[in-house]
Amino acid sequence: MPATGPQGLVTMAWLSRGISTIPGYLGLRPDRHVFFLAFGSGTAWGFQLRKMARRSGKPDYSDELLNGDDPAVMIFEERLQDVKIWFPWHYFMGGLKVRTSHDLYRFSFGPPVNRSQWVDALSYISPMRATAREWRARLAEAAASQHESA
Repeated sequence: MPATGPQGLVTMAWLSRGISTIPGYLGLRPDRHVFFLAFGSGTAWGFQLRKMARRSGKPDYSDELLNGDDPAVMIFEERLQDVKIWFPWHYFMGGLKVRTSHDLYRFSFGPPVNRSQWVDALSYISPMRATAREWRARLAEAAASQHESA
C-alpha cells in the first residue's frame, strides 16, 4: 500500500533492467524530488548494475548492491521538474518510466513473475493500476502546486 503525505508518495516498485528487476521504493517527496531507493541487487547481473551506476555518475553503488554492504542504496534522486515521467499503456497501466538527465528507468508496481505464476499474476494487475493512478494524481498535484508557486 502506498505511503502518502501532502504531495508525497512512496511505493514499492521493481526497476526493470532487461529481464532483471531490482526491488525498492519509488518515491515523490513533498519538496518535489523523485527518487528510487533499491534494496539489494534483485535479479540484476553485475554488468547491468555497473552499467547503470556508470551512467548515473555514481559508480560506487553497483558494488554496494552486489556486495550487500548497504541495505538500501539511492539509485537516483532528481527534481521533478528535471525528469520526464510517463505511463506506457503496455505496462497494463501498472508501471511508469522515468527519464532523468543520465538514464531511462522502467518501473513496475507489481512483483516479477515467472511463467508458472502467470495465472496468479493476473491478481496483481488491479493493485498495480491503483498504484499507478495514485502516482498520476500525486504528480498532477505536484505540477499544480509548482504552477501556483511560480
